[in-house]
Amino acid sequence: LHKAIRRQRQMCIETGIIQHEYDHLEGKVYMDHVSPIRRALLKSKLSALVKGRVKCAYKVVPAPKR
Repeated sequence: LHKAIRRQRQMCIETGIIQHEYDHLEGKVYMDHVSPIRRALLKSKLSALVKGRVKCAYKVVPAPKR
């Protein structure tokens, strides 16, 4: 039973990775999957990030204007 649960978790992770990479090929990003309410809540945080008011441990490249 323990092996079956472990394998199920591994399959879920692999499926998520495949979906993530497929989304890149289709031009989708994380925010495309977020509900409108959640997107509104995240908008100010993302705006601050793009404007450089938040420091990250990784390089941030602003998305092109739509």
